[in-house]
Amino acid sequence: MVAGLSNFRFCSTCMHDHLGYRCTEVRCGCTWADKQEPSRAGRVGDSQPMPTPNDTSDVQAAVIADIERRREVGIARYGTPLQPHNGRNALLDLYEELLDAAMYVKQRLIEEGA
Repeated sequence: MVAGLSNFRFCSTCMHDHLGYRCTEVRCGCTWADKQEPSRAGRVGDSQPMPTPNDTSDVQAAVIADIERRREVGIARYGTPLQPHNGRNALLDLYEELLDAAMYVKQRLIEEGA
């Protein structure tokens, strides 16, 4: 169990750590003997319902895979992974990337007629 996360469990079936009351590894299907329903306590202003566990893929794992792929792209493109003190202004790089992201969002909104 991870300190500070009472409903974080290690699954001995698929050998992964999981946050929640059910193993989310699709190929595993195990459940915790000490099920704990997630709590909404302390989530002021959150009007969304609690997520419903399902058999779709894990978003966090997909993001991690994307990060690993982007690292490889960076190494191929620049000859090195992104490192601090590399002579670039990280805030300016981020700002420019966010401007690009805003353009893609607006493009999609226009295409959907929003």
